[in-house]
Amino acid sequence: MAGTMKKYYLIAFLSALLALMVASPVLADGELVDRIVAIVNTDVVMLSELETRMIPVMSQIQASTLSEEDKEKLVYQEREEMLRSMVSSLIARQECEKLGVKVLEEEIDAYMERFKQASSLTDEALRNQLKRDGLTMEMLRSQVRDTILFLKLKNTEVDSKIVVTEKEIQDYYKEHEEEYAGQKQYHLRYILLPYPENATQEDKDAVAKTMGEIIAMHKAGEAFPSLIENAASEKVGGSGGDLGLFFVSDLTKDLGDLVVTMAAGDITSPMPVDQGLQIFWLEEIKPGEGRNLEQATEEIQMVLYNNQVQAKYNQWVSELEKSSYVKIIR
Repeated sequence: MAGTMKKYYLIAFLSALLALMVASPVLADGELVDRIVAIVNTDVVMLSELETRMIPVMSQIQASTLSEEDKEKLVYQEREEMLRSMVSSLIARQECEKLGVKVLEEEIDAYMERFKQASSLTDEALRNQLKRDGLTMEMLRSQVRDTILFLKLKNTEVDSKIVVTEKEIQDYYKEHEEEYAGQKQYHLRYILLPYPENATQEDKDAVAKTMGEIIAMHKAGEAFPSLIENAASEKVGGSGGDLGLFFVSDLTKDLGDLVVTMAAGDITSPMPVDQGLQIFWLEEIKPGEGRNLEQATEEIQMVLYNNQVQAKYNQWVSELEKSSYVKIIR
C-alpha cells in the first residue's frame, strides 16, 4: 500500500511539475529550452529527447520532394509515432527494472564492437557515419541498450511461449511459392532520342523516323551497343546505355508487362517519355535460383518465429501500458 501511495504521490508531483513547466517554460535568451511531452508512471519524456530522436527522420523528410503541406503532415505523423515508440520503450525499461533485467555498459561495449567488426568500421568511421545521419554515439548506445533489453525480455517473457508448426511453415511456403521458385532478372539496355525544345509535331515526327531507322538497323543485324554509340553521336544527339539487371517488380508497370512477353534479343517499340522517345533491348533473361520446401524451411521458420516474437512483444508492452499511467502532452 505504501509503495502504491508513493507511486501516485510521485505521479501527482510530476503532474504539478508539468503544469508549472507548461505555464512557465524554461527560457534562455527568450527561446524555449525544454519541456515535458509525456509522463510515464514516475518517469518523463522531454521535448529535447524527442527532437533528438527526430533528427534523422526530419532530414529525410526535408530532403524529399513532397510539398510543404505534405511535409508538415508527415512530420506530425512521424513525431506522434516516435513519441508513442519512446513511451513504449520506457514502459518496457521500467518493467525490466521490476524483473531485475539489466543491461551493463560492458554489454553495450561488446555489442558495439561486434557491430563495428561486422560493418568493417573503425570507431572514427562510425562516428562520421552517425554524424552524416544526424545521430550521435550516445543515441546509438541508447538504441543498442533498447535492443539488448528486447533480446533479454524476449528470452524471459516471450521465447518460451512461441511454437512454429510444420503446417505454418507449409502454408507460408505456399503463399510465397512464386518467390521461392526464383524470380527472373531482365538485363536491359536503352536508347533515348530527345525532342528539341518547344518541339513541333514535325520535330516529333522526325525523331520518330530516326528511331524507326535505328530499330530497322537492329533487325538487319546491327548490334545494339553499336546503335547506342551511334545514337549518342553529335549528329543524332541521343543517349543510351546499359541499365543492368532488373526484377519485374523493379520496373514500371507498362515496361514490366511488356518485358515478361519478350525473348532475349527482342527490342521494344518506341515508348513515349516526357522528353522524347525511348526503346529498350532485352539482352538476356537470367533465371532465378529456386528452393523447394525443404531448402526454405529454416529461413521460413526464422521469419515466422521473428514475426511471432515481435507480435508477442508488442502485446506484452500493450498490456503493460494498460496498467501504466501515461499522459501525452501536446
